[in-house]
Amino acid sequence: PRPSLVMSIASLVQQLPGSAETLLARSASDANRDAIVAAGGLPPLIDLLEAPDPYTLECVTGTLWNISASSDEASEKRRDAMLDAGVAQPLVRLMGVLDGGNVTVNAAGCTKYLAAFSDRRRSVLISAGAVERLLNLLHDGSPAAREQAAGGLSNLANCPSGCQKLIPLVPEFIAMLPEAGSRQMTDIEYDLFGCLANITRLASAEQLATLRDLHLPEIASSWIEVSPQVAVDAACMVANLLGHLESHPLLTRHTALVVDLCHELQLSLDKKPSKHDENLHFDPWALGQGIANLSVSETNKQPLLDAGSVPLLYRLIHEHADDKRSIEYGTKAIANLSFVADIEEQAPGITAQLEALAARPQGDPARKYAQLALFQSRQRKTPVEATAAAAVAESGPDMQIMISYPWKHQEQMIWLKDQLVAAGFKVWMDIDQMSASILEAMANAVEQSAVVVVCVCREYKESEACRTEGEYTFRLRKKIVPVMVEEGYTPDGWLGALIGSKLYFNLARERDAAMPRILKELKRVTGRRQQDELHPTAASVGPSVSAAAAAAPLSGADEGSSTNELLQQIIQKQDEEIRLLRELLARPQGGCALL
Repeated sequence: PRPSLVMSIASLVQQLPGSAETLLARSASDANRDAIVAAGGLPPLIDLLEAPDPYTLECVTGTLWNISASSDEASEKRRDAMLDAGVAQPLVRLMGVLDGGNVTVNAAGCTKYLAAFSDRRRSVLISAGAVERLLNLLHDGSPAAREQAAGGLSNLANCPSGCQKLIPLVPEFIAMLPEAGSRQMTDIEYDLFGCLANITRLASAEQLATLRDLHLPEIASSWIEVSPQVAVDAACMVANLLGHLESHPLLTRHTALVVDLCHELQLSLDKKPSKHDENLHFDPWALGQGIANLSVSETNKQPLLDAGSVPLLYRLIHEHADDKRSIEYGTKAIANLSFVADIEEQAPGITAQLEALAARPQGDPARKYAQLALFQSRQRKTPVEATAAAAVAESGPDMQIMISYPWKHQEQMIWLKDQLVAAGFKVWMDIDQMSASILEAMANAVEQSAVVVVCVCREYKESEACRTEGEYTFRLRKKIVPVMVEEGYTPDGWLGALIGSKLYFNLARERDAAMPRILKELKRVTGRRQQDELHPTAASVGPSVSAAAAAAPLSGADEGSSTNELLQQIIQKQDEEIRLLRELLARPQGGCALL
């Protein structure tokens, strides 16, 4: 290729008849595409997007589409150069001409490629109005324009701002898909399916719940076994939507899903195409995300270990150390699997990699996950007796209570803390005393506490940090007082095992009514109850009982009094226990032993 000749053609398109067509023909080869960029041909080509001649516009947009095409490293550099030269705004403007014929199709095709693989390019295109233009084409454009628009929307959905713009359209996209197995997807339907998959990768927990209500997991699941073309995207959707749930029927049905995702990750790391389609290449981070979400559930952990996930995750965080998402999802999955396996034994050398990630700046998700995995590895090598013996909490009136909770419920837990402090307890929460070393502060807090109040909710169960606190509490044989903060949630997985048969106190339904019972339980497990009975104070009495009433002896409780008479007197003295004691009295075996 001759850059000078290419440049002369680009700059003289408006003057020389047929030169635009010549440039379009030349841009069909990769070598000439690079030559056009190297010769400085992009700025004059972009200027020509303002040309009044439709044929010139068709040739120029076709040339730019060719320059943006392909998926190798050289094409990535060309696409970045196009963005830097200012191609976004004029391309988006040309997509707005619905009767623009090939000009509109070429502009949409170029936009589709520009939106691939780069959040920076996606953000610029979205700011220029690309999502709205592509949606218009999807609804009202020609068949060729609709096809390019669907591909462009799928790529733009793969960044946060694009995902948020497209989430409201999920019901519409679902309605445009055929029933699984009825026929092969068209190219438009295939791209819309990919758009849905990308949305599940970036949606918030609340948005994922909405997508589950739209039956998206069932729709994705139905395509896993009937269409190799979308099998991996479908598997990732199911993993992202359901992976954190224990023993979900759809996960149980697709027993090979874990193995398939691990195999696809290996192919991606080896820079090989998908086993389902030689034309499909998946980002390692996207597959790592699916594995990370599956690793949250206890039922998925052993299958992931059996599928060889840890060595693959080690490769992911080592070979893609410059990719933020690969590092985050890789370390998240490793942290979850560290609860049930020796990760160094699974992947020799991984500890050194995690130690390097653990030194990252505070606030980096990879730092937190790496520290959690390393903490679990150390605990695995420390005898339980030695750990428990080294963590004897201070006894007496100054004994500490720790509140263990996920950030979503911080407001509720601050309220609880204030109530406990007002009642005379010493309380630790990480909002007060958390240091730069997250796990050191957590471990010290558990070790120095006589009781740990556990915030029972789905977020707690699915949080790696909360699980570390909960399991360390159990390991040190600390007393646990569970408080429910999520109405309708039944503790499952490791949290269900931790809580066991303990009675919990419901702050989600009846916060004020539950507080006196929480105070009484904490006084019982800390030994404060006996002290308060000997030396009652206003702070030691629940809100429904006066100090005088609490200190007053029970009347009429002589040796001849029956159990029921005694219980009735207690009911009269302590209004806050009416409901509980009546439940005890109603039981066939009587309430005496239970009380």
